[in-house]
Amino acid sequence: GRLNVKNINFQNNGMQSKTFGQDDEWFPFEEVEVEIELENEGNYDISDIEVEWGLYDTRSNQWVIDLDKEDEVNLDEGDEDTWTVSFTIDDNLDVDLDELSDGDNYRLYVVATGTIDDNNAGVLDGVDTCISDLEQASVIIENNFVILNNIEVPESVSCGETATITADVWNIGDSDQDSVSVDVYD
Repeated sequence: GRLNVKNINFQNNGMQSKTFGQDDEWFPFEEVEVEIELENEGNYDISDIEVEWGLYDTRSNQWVIDLDKEDEVNLDEGDEDTWTVSFTIDDNLDVDLDELSDGDNYRLYVVATGTIDDNNAGVLDGVDTCISDLEQASVIIENNFVILNNIEVPESVSCGETATITADVWNIGDSDQDSVSVDVYD
């Protein structure tokens, strides 16, 4: 029973209307999708495999997203399975947004633990097996960066009519901002 984290792939889905970062470089409020591939490279089946994942900040030595458990799965000899998890760099993290720091000090950890099932053929039956892996990523915090999120625009507006557009305005930069304005173009 030899578990292997075959791949950890990031996909940055951005915000409602824009993606600023790359797949492994994220700005606040961008949604990140992670595909985790796990395979059994051993000669025995592995049962009750529990996959956990979390995002850790090596600079502050704290979990940005605490380890979260996915569904348990069984992997027969030579089989693999894929999980897709997603998160948004926002106020729902296990740290406050203003505690995030700029840089490549973020690690997405994956831990998989299961039990070897050798069909009662030997001493390995019931022995636990575990594997962990990580993928490095960056969070980008600019000095002057204000964004709009949750933008709501009317579906249609007649000529001469006033349209109300609502949005959440966030200062995701390091510096305070005064006199922020928004220009709307058709």
